Amino acid sequence: MDTREDFDNLVRDKNDEEWESVQPELRQRSAIDLVEALATEKLDSPSTWITPMNIGGYNIVYRVRVKGFSSDVVVRRPIPCYAKFIEEKTSIESATASYIKK
Repeated sequence: MDTREDFDNLVRDKNDEEWESVQPELRQRSAIDLVEALATEKLDSPSTWITPMNIGGYNIVYRVRVKGFSSDVVVRRPIPCYAKFIEEKTSIESATASYIKK
């Protein structure tokens, strides 16, 4: 194995270890409460999390029911140990979604 592959394996192992420690925190009710509070604040209407939460490769996806909305809202939260530069990632994804909407 060359040095690059060794480094890649080291990074993957480190991310897996971080994921094992972070995953229980992201599943706690307190984390879900933060998602509901964010949706309530941004959408200016009471919001409630709808099970299940979906864990993807780089994000956790929460479905939220917002009072007064005809359909549910999806909240994507980056997984801290996998998504680097979370603010930039979220900003770029938001800009892309806004562009596609137009």
